[in-house]
Amino acid sequence: MRLDLWFLFSCCFLTLGSALNCSLIQDNDQPTLVISGLPKVPAVYTWANSSGHVLAQNDQETPGLVLRNTNTTLVTSGCIEDVYYTSTIVSTAERYTAHCQVNCTENAHLWETKEPPHISPLRAVLVALVALIPCIVVPESTFHCCEESPDAEVGNE
Repeated sequence: MRLDLWFLFSCCFLTLGSALNCSLIQDNDQPTLVISGLPKVPAVYTWANSSGHVLAQNDQETPGLVLRNTNTTLVTSGCIEDVYYTSTIVSTAERYTAHCQVNCTENAHLWETKEPPHISPLRAVLVALVALIPCIVVPESTFHCCEESPDAEVGNE
C-alpha cells in the first residue's frame, strides 16, 4: 500500500509542477515564443506541436522549421498555432508546462520576409542624371585633373 501511495505521489504531484507563461514577442525582427516563470536551474525541455511532434528538444531542433531554440525561447520559420512546452527540473523531477497559442491569421505579418528598400527605376535614372549634370554643363576645358601639366614634363627631363 505504501508503495502505491509513493507512486501516486511521485507520478501525479511531482510531475504536475507549475504552469508557465508563454508570450509572442519580436526579437531582432523575428517572432519568438518566450517562456517566463521557469526557475533558473538545469532542466530538460521539449517544444512540440499540437499533434505531439517534437519541434525542439534540449538544443536539438527540426531543420527548416525551427531556426533557434533555448530552454526559454523558440524561433520558427512559420507560424504554429499551438505549441506545447514541457520542462523537467533535473534535480527534483518537477515538471513545468506551457501552452503557447498564436493566432496565425492575426500575426501572419510577423513571419513575412522583410525585403530591402526598393528603388524605382525612375529614381535611379534621376540620380544618375543629377550626377552627370556637371559633366554635361561645365565645359571640358575646366577639367584639369586628367591632363598633364607642362611643369610636370619639364621636371621629368
